[in-house]
Amino acid sequence: MKLPENTIQITVSIDEDDDIMDVYLDENLSDGMSDEQATFYLDVFNGVMGKLQTTSEEFRTFGALLRKISYLEHELYEEDGLVFEPDEALLEALNLKEDTNIVSFKKKMH
Repeated sequence: MKLPENTIQITVSIDEDDDIMDVYLDENLSDGMSDEQATFYLDVFNGVMGKLQTTSEEFRTFGALLRKISYLEHELYEEDGLVFEPDEALLEALNLKEDTNIVSFKKKMH
């Protein structure tokens, strides 16, 4: 199947029996694209392919961290997530009423 014009596609093929990942690049850049521009994009995606093949453990670690962050964000911000409700002693110590968000600071005297 021919790619749409000005498309670069990276295909990752996984052999689960041997735990091998092959990375392939296919492109269909227009004839009207400048050589400089085409070379830039091909170099970028060849670099991505090389990084996938040589540093996949770094990608895995980064992906795992993003997955955990996403999970924690969901836990924190879901409907029944954490809501800060200050203790009455804190409100008194700050000399605040519950319905205000203003904290007064005294000027530092020298």
